[in-house]
Amino acid sequence: MEHVGSTAVIALPAKPLLDMRAGVVVRQGDVLLVGGDLAGAASLKARRRVACMADADALHRWDEHVAEVGGWRGDVLTTVRRVVLGAVPGMVEEWKWAKPTNPGGVPVWSCNGGVCTGEVYKSAVKLTFYKGASLEDTAGLFTSSLDGKVRRAVDIKQGQVVNEPALADLVRAAVALNMKA
Repeated sequence: MEHVGSTAVIALPAKPLLDMRAGVVVRQGDVLLVGGDLAGAASLKARRRVACMADADALHRWDEHVAEVGGWRGDVLTTVRRVVLGAVPGMVEEWKWAKPTNPGGVPVWSCNGGVCTGEVYKSAVKLTFYKGASLEDTAGLFTSSLDGKVRRAVDIKQGQVVNEPALADLVRAAVALNMKA
């Protein structure tokens, strides 16, 4: 076991460690990130609070992605990443949905289910919240997909300042909603 800050990083054996009802699928080669001393928690509810799955390469891929993007978009993505990871202990960075037209996949943050994607476009960094329509956005961060029944997105354009406290609140609300499911 290795420790990164207050998080334990545990390489897992071939057999799943957590019950599927916990909302976590753990495969051989995955890394389990567990905050504090809850790694041995007997209660399923306690494990759901802290147990999330991550691909060991995902952490390095984020760094490479930010460096590749560069410029103002890289700066915004770095800020957003720091806020999202700092909002909830155990937040996981992953890459999903690789295809020939996008071999690197889509960058995703998750904890007890998907929270949001962090995509980079020519004119904006877009954070799409999986269940954004169910989240209360008192700060008015959502600027895109406002008519959607499930998702909502935050488009951050060049020169725009990220409202870090409001973004952290949205992330916490998204994780809380995942916990209810």
